[in-house]
Amino acid sequence: LQVSRRMITEKLVARKDVVVLNMLSSRIRDSLWLELYGPKLTANMFLRICDQLDDQVVRDLAVHAVTWKQLDSGATLFRDNESMGQAFIVITGNLSYLPSEHLLKSVIKGENSKPSKSPQRQTSSIDSHAVDAGPKIWLCELALWCRWSTTGQAESVMPSECLSLKVTDMSTVFGMHPEIAQIAQDYSSTLCTVIGRTKPHLSDLRQLLGINEDSVICALPQVSRCKVSQPALAAVYQAAGADADRVKAAKKLEDEVGAGKCWLGQDEESGTVLRVVQLVILRLIR
Repeated sequence: LQVSRRMITEKLVARKDVVVLNMLSSRIRDSLWLELYGPKLTANMFLRICDQLDDQVVRDLAVHAVTWKQLDSGATLFRDNESMGQAFIVITGNLSYLPSEHLLKSVIKGENSKPSKSPQRQTSSIDSHAVDAGPKIWLCELALWCRWSTTGQAESVMPSECLSLKVTDMSTVFGMHPEIAQIAQDYSSTLCTVIGRTKPHLSDLRQLLGINEDSVICALPQVSRCKVSQPALAAVYQAAGADADRVKAAKKLEDEVGAGKCWLGQDEESGTVLRVVQLVILRLIR
C-alpha cells in the first residue's frame, strides 16, 4: 500500500523554490503566513483561546514561531524516545505513526521468551498497529507544554508537508503578550499536575492521548479560568442586549465561572457559546 502511494503521488513544490515569495514586502508576506498558518494553529484549543483573547498572538506565532517542513516519501519525522522541542501539524500528504510498544525492537524484545515468529509475521503485526496521520493531525503536541520525549516513530509514506511550531519561539512570542504568557504558564503547570495525578495514556498523536482538555481548563487557577472565559462571556452579554432577564442570567453565568463551577468556550465553527462543567460522581455500595 505504501509503495503504491509513493508511485502515484506527484512531488510537491518546496516553498524555497517559489521565487516570487522573496519579492513580496514583509507586510504582505506576514499576512500570507497568517492566512496559511493561522487556521492550522487555531485548531489547537488553547491557541484558539489565546487568539480570542488577543488576535495578535496567532499572527506573531505564524510569522515568528512556525516553519514549513517538507518530507519526501520514506523520510522520518522523528524517532522513538527522541527529546522533542517542537510540535507538528500535517498539512498535506500522509504519515505513518507507530507507537513504541509496536516497533520492531519492542516486538523482538517481547518475543524473547516466546516461540519465535517469522520475520514476515512480525512485519505484518507491526504494520497492523501503524496509525495514519493525515492533514490537520497534530503530533508531539505535549512538547509545547512540558518536557517531552517521543513515544513512537513517524515517517512519511508519500511526499508530505508539515508545520513545525517550536517551543522556544512560541515562548518568545508569548513573552510579547504578558497576559497570554501568564495564562500559558498556568495551563502548562495545570496540565502537568493533571497528568501526574490521573496517569493518562500519553502519546505523540493527539487522537491517542488520554487527556481531556476541558478538564485541564476547569482546573486552572481562578484568575486564568475567568480570563479564558471572557470572550464567550462578552458574547453572552452582547446577545442579552437590554433584556433584563437575559442580563440577569448572564450575570449568574459570570458568577458560576468566578466560583469555579464552569468555564465558557465557543464552538470552533459556529461560535456558539459552550458552558463546560465538571461532574464528580461518587458511587457507594453497601
